[in-house]
Amino acid sequence: MKNVNKLLSNQTNIRNLSVIAHVDHGKTTLVDNFLYRAGMVRKQDVGEKRGMDTTKEEQDRIITIKSTGVSLVFTKDKEDYLINLVDSPGHVDFSSEVTAALRITDGALVVVDVIKGASVQTETVTRQALGERIRPVLHVNKVDLCIIKNWDLEDIYIQLESIAAQMNNLFSTYEDELLGDVSVHPLKGTMSFGSGKMGWAFTLPSYAKMLAKKMGSDPQKVLRRLWGNKYYDPETKKFNSTGVSKSGKPLQRYFVKMVLKPIQNVYKWAEANETEKLFKFCDSWGIKLKQFEKEFRGSSLAKAILMEWLPAGENIGNMMIEHLPSPIVAQKYRVMNLYTGPQDDEYAKAIRDADPNGPLMVFVSKQVPTQNYRNFICYGRVFSGTVKTGAKVFVLGKDVSEPGSKSIRKSTISNSFLLKGKDYEACSSLPCGNIVGLAGIDKSLLKSGTVTDGKLAFPIAPMKFSVSPIVQVAVEPKDQGQRKKFTDCLKLLIKSDPCLKTFIDPSTGQFIIAGAGELHIETSLNDLRKFLGDGVEIKTSTPLVSFSETVTTESSQVCLAKSANNHNRLYFTAEPMDEKTIKAIDDGTIANEGTDKARASLLVREYGWDKGEAQRIWCYGPENTGPNVVVNKTAGISYLNEIQSHVAMGFNSAVAPTGILCGEPLRGVRFNLTDAKLHPDSIHRGPGQIIQPTRRAMHGAQLCARPRIMEPWYLVEIECPFKSLAQARSIIQKRRGYEEEALPKEGTPLYVLRGFVPVIESFGFTAALREATHGEGFPTMIFSHWAIIDKDPFDPEGNLASKIVAEVRKRKGMPEEIPVLGKIVDKL
Repeated sequence: MKNVNKLLSNQTNIRNLSVIAHVDHGKTTLVDNFLYRAGMVRKQDVGEKRGMDTTKEEQDRIITIKSTGVSLVFTKDKEDYLINLVDSPGHVDFSSEVTAALRITDGALVVVDVIKGASVQTETVTRQALGERIRPVLHVNKVDLCIIKNWDLEDIYIQLESIAAQMNNLFSTYEDELLGDVSVHPLKGTMSFGSGKMGWAFTLPSYAKMLAKKMGSDPQKVLRRLWGNKYYDPETKKFNSTGVSKSGKPLQRYFVKMVLKPIQNVYKWAEANETEKLFKFCDSWGIKLKQFEKEFRGSSLAKAILMEWLPAGENIGNMMIEHLPSPIVAQKYRVMNLYTGPQDDEYAKAIRDADPNGPLMVFVSKQVPTQNYRNFICYGRVFSGTVKTGAKVFVLGKDVSEPGSKSIRKSTISNSFLLKGKDYEACSSLPCGNIVGLAGIDKSLLKSGTVTDGKLAFPIAPMKFSVSPIVQVAVEPKDQGQRKKFTDCLKLLIKSDPCLKTFIDPSTGQFIIAGAGELHIETSLNDLRKFLGDGVEIKTSTPLVSFSETVTTESSQVCLAKSANNHNRLYFTAEPMDEKTIKAIDDGTIANEGTDKARASLLVREYGWDKGEAQRIWCYGPENTGPNVVVNKTAGISYLNEIQSHVAMGFNSAVAPTGILCGEPLRGVRFNLTDAKLHPDSIHRGPGQIIQPTRRAMHGAQLCARPRIMEPWYLVEIECPFKSLAQARSIIQKRRGYEEEALPKEGTPLYVLRGFVPVIESFGFTAALREATHGEGFPTMIFSHWAIIDKDPFDPEGNLASKIVAEVRKRKGMPEEIPVLGKIVDKL
């Protein structure tokens, strides 16, 4: 702890990083090597313990479910560094945990399986990382499998080169001007190769240094020859790029000869029990085994030798220290993405300068329950100032957008911690640049938000998730007498998951849990049982799917609704928005512009909006951020500005989240206020008189604009042998899906089939695919897009759209018939 305390304030020597990857690419196994380097895992447990999978469910399922942080001390060139590392999940259902990890870090170690290459979730997490201006380095994992499976060594090199090209192509797709060049290259030392499970890895600079020492040569000269078309011709005693000797004989690539061949020999000799050759090899490289390790045989001996020769924790750790930024460097270009206030105020300046003496600015990205499952430790990053135990702070949740908001809460930091996996280490003072755990403020924060000691601070921007809670399940206690405890625990569950949502279905009174997928729902229900304890049993429905409602044309008429006192009249039409605008609202591109004027300018410049209309957007929704808008198209109406907030309230509470077809959220609908007649006395045009006619007129406008139901779709990526492609295609087609492409996976006997499947048809997909392909098909499903079901939901003879609407209305306890226009709006 003494070493750690010294490093906490030495920001130059701090590295905050996330480990990100596709599921099963060996990320958590690799992290064992860093724990070993820091003295937290025994050598024999490396690759087996999975020390960052801290829950029983993670250990049983052999996947990471929650992001987990740990503070490690590494020594490089006799200088100590503090590595704040967060291991994140690879399964797409837990992408929100990756978002939470990336927000509080500055660098990312991207892990890619050498055989599988960059997969669909690799792209997703990389996109998230670069969107947060996180600088990456790359590790190609499981190289030992190629050797064990007797790949030709030249083919291994070609595969490594291909992965470098794949990842650089991916990095360049999401290039950011402020972040600069993020490409990786083996010769730069920003790319490593190895096996996390076997505990070995190297970068070319680290290997060249050892090889040069062995050969008595210059490390830089050796390094230049270890990648690319470099071949040594013993006949001329010179290097060439042709791969052919002077007499016409084929030559072995220098990387293959000097790097892969020695590693292959270790595996081959260990398997053949040729210990004399192995110990001679150890002597030639200066590898010193302990006496008991010399008694090992087979893969255990190979692992002991490789861990001493090419220690993964040391070589990858040094790459991270050398090529990932310190907080001082990173916060200079990240502040514009992070701070929502003026970039020249004292808070932005303190974040930019990583000033430990400036105002306190902490972003809490997630909360983790304590052992009693009643309180939470808030995981966060100190971007400026210093966290001190006992400090009085202001807590700015997601509902706070500016200083002075009534939603700002006062709280006290009762304790602060360094993260140690599943454990915590109390620390009374933690300066900026560090990742921390905070106790005492959880009651003031729903999920995530900003903690500050400044009254005039704007919040740090909320996180944007790459997944949506589109799969739902109804849940309730078996014993209704335990309903109070059940609802209390449901609130605790929501705090513990960045993406999970719960709500009460107003029609049925059922509690609904909404998550990113089947597995997310399943693990969340297990968490709920932990919060409830042994005394409360629950019952659940089969998984349900969220739908959306939209319109496909402009309203065929203007819809009028009068207030209850008949003194106010509102006139609305509806029309669809284009997909480009919808996406920009969804991903925060428009919201991030800051001011209404800047947003309007962007809509005109990039999305073809009329300037006058763009400047008169009243609100977005639902939750004031969703992909639907209200536009004021009136002119010369008295008192209109005084009802704007009432219209926005009605729109966000009763229209955007609950469409007319079956009470599902709207998507891509623009409502135009075309006229209004308002009572001159404000007492007669308050919220109670405006909200209801807003709802009725807008719902009427939706009915007149050819309404349609929308469903979510998954992108499905299936890896399987060629002989199983037909069965995989059949499974997709049987579920209303379609194929996009099927391509051979370079360097493997596998094919990758990409297609799309409606989420509602995805339940049981994995089991059906595994059965049809005899266990040879491996699917990954990730949310892709919303699509209109272009069938009339009013069709009396029944079609897919009308059946979905009928089922949802029945489930929600709504009347069987969709309301008719005459019962909603007033006559013009």
